[in-house]
Amino acid sequence: MNEADTFLRDRLATSAEAPEGNPTEMRQVMVSMKTAWINYWTRWTFNGRASRSEYWFMVLAFVLINFVGSFILGIVDTVAFGHQLLTLIFRIVLTVAALVPGWCIWVRRLHDIGYNGWYAVVALVMWVIGIPLSLTILSRTTAGIAIIIIAFIYEIACLCWSVRRSDPKTNKYGPVPNLKPIRK
Repeated sequence: MNEADTFLRDRLATSAEAPEGNPTEMRQVMVSMKTAWINYWTRWTFNGRASRSEYWFMVLAFVLINFVGSFILGIVDTVAFGHQLLTLIFRIVLTVAALVPGWCIWVRRLHDIGYNGWYAVVALVMWVIGIPLSLTILSRTTAGIAIIIIAFIYEIACLCWSVRRSDPKTNKYGPVPNLKPIRK
């Protein structure tokens, strides 16, 4: 057993807030998060499958980075400059940086549940063209309201797809995504 394992085991054993279970389970979660993070930034491919945990660890990481960064920059912006320009720039840079890897992981997540990745194109069209158009030019028309309602329904469907269990067997997009096992 190496030093990190010993430290983790001792820390969990002495902590009053230690979760039920053993350090190996906790380590598996850490390995899963690390693997998901590495895959997110290095696997820019639409081929293959992404597990629920891989997808949701990345959603969690994106939300946390966005929240913490925006909070800190919001305070700095307000105190130092009296506006929110740095926060806006940070959010734009973060969104642009995460766009392609986020798109790739969403398509792989759709593959994992057996759906074609082209369903992701519908979301792109709605968010890039449909919603801005309906909120500006078509905002007071029946077509604009219809686009917003359809987009809302589609987003609920996307949420349902993202929490759905993986296909338990190899499908046409590849084998079941498994995280690397822990070495003992």
